Amino acid sequence: MKSIAYSALLLVGCAHGTTSEAKPGGSTPSDRVATASTPEAAANISPSEIEKHLRFLADDTLEGRAVATPGIERAAQYHEDYFRALGLEPVFGGSFRQGFSLRGSAPDPKATLTFVAGKERITPVLHDNFVLGGHREDCPGTVEGELVYVGYGIDAPGREWNDLKGRDLTGKVLLVEVNEPGNEPGGIFDGEAMTYYGRWTYKFEQAHRLGASGVLIIHEDRGASYGWSVVRNSWSKEEFFLAGGDLRSCFQGWIDRGTAIRILKAAGHDRDDLFRQAERPSFAPIPTGIHVTAQQ
Repeated sequence: MKSIAYSALLLVGCAHGTTSEAKPGGSTPSDRVATASTPEAAANISPSEIEKHLRFLADDTLEGRAVATPGIERAAQYHEDYFRALGLEPVFGGSFRQGFSLRGSAPDPKATLTFVAGKERITPVLHDNFVLGGHREDCPGTVEGELVYVGYGIDAPGREWNDLKGRDLTGKVLLVEVNEPGNEPGGIFDGEAMTYYGRWTYKFEQAHRLGASGVLIIHEDRGASYGWSVVRNSWSKEEFFLAGGDLRSCFQGWIDRGTAIRILKAAGHDRDDLFRQAERPSFAPIPTGIHVTAQQ
């Protein structure tokens, strides 16, 4: 893992009225801003005007508006010009820009993940079977722990659902399902519409709150709503996050379904049976007897 610090910015402005339409370098702000009511302003929204902005900001010449590229500077300048044309006023001492700090974490191309169940040692292939990341600088390069299957890893009092049942998971490596239980029409967590409890960000933050050393999400095409190629590609490049206040364990990642089946079977567990248990409110964390070693 390679960690790099960056500075970034937000563009913020304020105005005392409602705008109907504006163009950088076009009509004067005074005839674009202020007195129209909300319905009148909405009626003046132009699809072609919106499309023009989207086409510029999505253009390849802006390099994806990536951090620390000329493209993001061009995008920021475009927004500033537009804000001024709207008649917005800068909030921060005459500037629309508010600086903040990011850190970038590049995945280790030599990362390894090893599972030991009894006498069997399983080493899946990076990118083909697993992806791994970790951007905490206070963690060692090698992290070990017992693998505990925690179902969906959800603690949602408002939904009367708790997969954790008060178990101490400090230092463990959590194996967790993607999405939420009842991922179908009429399900307890809004059916097929995923709530935050189903997102991978929640799973990683939850593992940190529980004091886990690491967390691995089992990938399923339907549950994730995208194929393994999306996971592989997105975890093969630098990740950006706010500097400080990190809410991640020492490592986090994904494993594909086939790898999950294989490692669980080696320890005497049936992956489909565990999944069925995770769909019930009575579920509680299950120690797998598998030892995990992550190196990155």
